[in-house]
Formats: sequence, structure tokens, C-alpha cells
Amino acid sequence: MMFRARLFSMRFRGLFPGAFLVLTLLWGLGAMLLLAPPAYTDDVGISVAPTTVELTLIPGRAVRHEITVFSQTPHAVLVSTSIGRYGDGTGVRTAVDWLKVEPRQFLIAGFEDRTITITLEAPDGELASGGSYAAVTFDAKSVDPLQDFGATTAQASVPFLINVEGQGLLVRQAALDWFVPVLEPNGLVGFRARLVNRGNVHFLAKGAVEITGQNGLPAWNVEFPESMPVLPESGHVLESSETLMLAKGSTYSAKATITYGGSAAITGDSTFKVSPELRVADLRPVASPDEGIKLVVTLANEGEVALRAVVQVFVRVADGTVLGTTLEAAPGLLLPGTSGDMRYNFSHSLPPGVHVIVAEVYYGGSEQMTHESTFRMGASGPEIVIEPGTATEPAVAAAPGSSDTTGAVRGQRVKRTRTAD
Repeated sequence: MMFRARLFSMRFRGLFPGAFLVLTLLWGLGAMLLLAPPAYTDDVGISVAPTTVELTLIPGRAVRHEITVFSQTPHAVLVSTSIGRYGDGTGVRTAVDWLKVEPRQFLIAGFEDRTITITLEAPDGELASGGSYAAVTFDAKSVDPLQDFGATTAQASVPFLINVEGQGLLVRQAALDWFVPVLEPNGLVGFRARLVNRGNVHFLAKGAVEITGQNGLPAWNVEFPESMPVLPESGHVLESSETLMLAKGSTYSAKATITYGGSAAITGDSTFKVSPELRVADLRPVASPDEGIKLVVTLANEGEVALRAVVQVFVRVADGTVLGTTLEAAPGLLLPGTSGDMRYNFSHSLPPGVHVIVAEVYYGGSEQMTHESTFRMGASGPEIVIEPGTATEPAVAAAPGSSDTTGAVRGQRVKRTRTAD
């Protein structure tokens, strides 16, 4: 028997070189697959209803509200709850201590749901009327030991918007800070309006813009989609859902009508010429012992439309080397008649000598200008040695695309109407 088995093995290897080793590896792999538990790739997911809770609360009286949590996962998940702040405005009153959740932790089977109870009670006494806010957060975690990859956690939050009827009146009041047409980097024109909350309760705003052409007849209408809750002493910018191709150099009129739950709508008007007028007011290096060298570009919008500019900044060293920068902060929108600083991090070391900062500015769809400023790098840091201001005339060029910018600039006020409940 041993001789026959050995002979069979020899014949097998002779007919198929390496096949015996391959079969051995396949047998071992099959055994591992049989012994290892299957892995699930089902991502954990949950949803809640309602997604927002808005209610009126009288101090000293408890109110109960139910929230249903739905599992979108085929296996069990463990859900933990927490209560936190909602909104970060300075005038926002928190209701975190007024909410209690029962139960605080629970299991939900696959594709099942669970309803929990939230108890709210504002402290009794002389509590001023107004909005108070909190958020209940649900954190779900997979408890299936067979799931070893994929998303194993999920989260959902429910804002609680509470109008407290205490001492004084509940006031819902909004004001229009500014309303402007915006010439986007792609050359299309959109519209934005900034609202501020002057009351003591939140509001949700939406609206529309009617655009009139040179013939005086209404030609287009665009919508302002409904906003998130705008809390007391905070602001929000409405942005039109559509952009329009308006003729360069032509003049148009636009009227915004915005509703927010008050007794009357807010209106704003703007007459504008689609002609971008942007200027580099300053281009300079700034040095500090802690942050190193920053490059600052100051842009001035001298036209009648708001602009979103894309700026690329680099340094041309004395030996001809070009060194790049990274954007740190910039105005998200330059309103008509305003200016703003764009700050860039410069992480390279510069040798002593004269160097040149170059800013390439793209705006208005097809406009481009280049501005240069010369400075000397000395022992104590950079210093301007030649008056900055060497700029080329705007030229037609393709914009490099949108820029990831943050920050804001102070806006130009327009004709507006304030209303209150």
C-alpha cells in the first residue's frame, strides 16, 4: 500500500508539476474559510422621526414628547442617547438641563424601531419669554460579533426648538441686512440675502427674487429655499437655488420678497450692472515669530455685483525659483463697495535678497489680473522695499475653478423693511 501510494504520488507530480503543492494550498484555504465566521459589510444606519421638535413650554409645567428611532441595519444595534446644546450664538439660551430621556440606552433589533419619551420642564419662577434650545443625539453601535468591517457606528440628532411663555412677550422679528446679486466664478449671476434675528424666538425663512430686464418687464424668478432655524441674535444667508446667464455690461433690477413667519414679508431691492470691477488694493508679506511668514492679498470690490474671486499666490525667488502657498482664510463673498483680506501660509525658507509676490486673480467668469509686489528678505524678516502696485490689465482667461474659502466681510446695506409679530 505504501509503495502504491508513493508511486501514485510520483506519477501525479510527474504529469502535473507543482499541482500537488497547489492542491495542498487550496485545501488549507478551504479549511480556513470553513472555520472563520462570515464577515458582514452591512453599514450601521439609523433614522428618527420627527426630525425636529418645536413646542411651546410654560415654566413649571412638564411636557412629554415621543421620538421613534428606526434601525436601517439587518442586525441588532445598541443606541445611546445624550443631550447637548443647539446653536452657538451669543444670545442663544440653552435648554439642556430641562430635558430628560427615557431610556438612556436601548437595543434595537434588525430593521425594527423603538419609541422613547423625552420629558421637558422649564424651571418655575420668573423666567423671561423667548426661545430655548437643545438637541437630543442618538449614537448607534453594532453589537453583531460577525461584523468586522464596514461602518459600525451611526448618529442622528433631533433639535428641540422651545418657545417659553414666561415673563414678557414672544417676539418674532427679522431684518434684512443686505441683498445682492452675485457674479459667480463661472460667469452666472445668483442672489443672496442676509437676515438677522432681532426677536427672542427662532424663525425659518424662504423667499423669491424677481428680476427685471432693461425693458422694465419681469423676466426671471428664482427661489430662496427654506432656511435652517435662525436663532435669536444670529444671522443667516439665503442663497438662490438657481443662477442666471445675464448679459455682461447690462443693467437689471431685482426685488426680493422673504417670508419668515412674521406678520408681513421683508422686501429688498437692487439695481445693478453686470460689470465686475475688482482691484488688488494691497499685496504684502507679514511675519511673526510664532506663525512665520504670511502673504496677504487685499481685494477691493468697486462694482455693483458681489464677487467670489479665486486667487493663486506664489513667490518668485531672486534665483528664479517659484514657491507656492496654501490658503488660510479668505472672504467667502466680496460685497459691492467692500474689501477683504485673503491670507496665505508660506512655509518655505527664503534666502536674503529681493523676492517677488505674485497674485493671480480670477473672477467674473472670464476676468483675470496679475499683481506683483517686491520685498527684501533681511535678517529681521521681510520688508517692503518697492511700492507695491505693479498690476497688469484684466485679461480674458479661463477661471481655474472654485476655491475653498472661509470667512466673511462686512456687507453693504440696502433698502429694507423690518417687521415683527
